[in-house]
Amino acid sequence: MARQYTHPLGWKDNVNFPTTPADEPLTRALLQEQHDEILGFHNDLLADFDTHRAKTVADADGVHGLKIESGTFTPVLSASNVPTGVVYAAQSGKYVKQGNLVHFVFQIQITNAGSGGGGLLIIGGLPFANSNIRNAVTISIVQAINIPAGYFSVSAYIQAAQPDIYFTLQGINQARLDAGYSMVGNDFWVEVSGEYESL
Repeated sequence: MARQYTHPLGWKDNVNFPTTPADEPLTRALLQEQHDEILGFHNDLLADFDTHRAKTVADADGVHGLKIESGTFTPVLSASNVPTGVVYAAQSGKYVKQGNLVHFVFQIQITNAGSGGGGLLIIGGLPFANSNIRNAVTISIVQAINIPAGYFSVSAYIQAAQPDIYFTLQGINQARLDAGYSMVGNDFWVEVSGEYESL
């Protein structure tokens, strides 16, 4: 009497496997054929996977189109009315760009805020322009910014479609206030980090 065999992946559906001793060689042959087909399928999957593994892909635009680059940039203390004569003690930035996503960190420290600066306080010089949405960033250190009475914290954001950072002040029962260049002291120091999507 023969029994029915159906492989879960569909090979050799409803094959009759002989069960008598005389037919043992045929049974072995059928099982070997099934084994070879399964092994072949397995090897095909491995080959397809290997061609898509990151370490085997050679692509001028990066692995699967994800280009990664890194570098440095020079942040600039600026304002709506650009100051002149600013003297820096530290002025450096680093970034890593993965596709359109930019990770960055920078520091600015001055010993003289110069003259002629007015309007909004701005840090310019990010390596790429921001996307079309305003993006909050993190201030790790800030000193020598003269906060008006009623305000107690400083936050920062990258303006939409620009490579520039602006600063705002918050207080209890106070409207948000944009930080102005007139608030910057001669020993101003700020360190900022964050990420944003570039244009």
